[in-house]
Amino acid sequence: MGGSSRKNARPIRVQHFKTKDCKGCPVLNRCTKNTKGRGRVLERTEHQDYIDINRKNVGEKEQLYKRRQAIIEHNYGTMKQQCRIR
Repeated sequence: MGGSSRKNARPIRVQHFKTKDCKGCPVLNRCTKNTKGRGRVLERTEHQDYIDINRKNVGEKEQLYKRRQAIIEHNYGTMKQQCRIR
């Protein structure tokens, strides 16, 4: 019983973007810890557009989401604990 775990779910496709332009950048050490290697590697999942939209919505409606956390999320946690869904 319970929700699907990542083990059983379909794999998420991730695309990596690499560039050699980082090697000569004067602020490389502020951007990445990989200063001796290939520089920064950016990755985007197939769901990144939805993740970006959600981050924007949460940022714009922060008080609304905090209220939801306080009122609703506790109830879900209690139900999951009592039904042994975790």
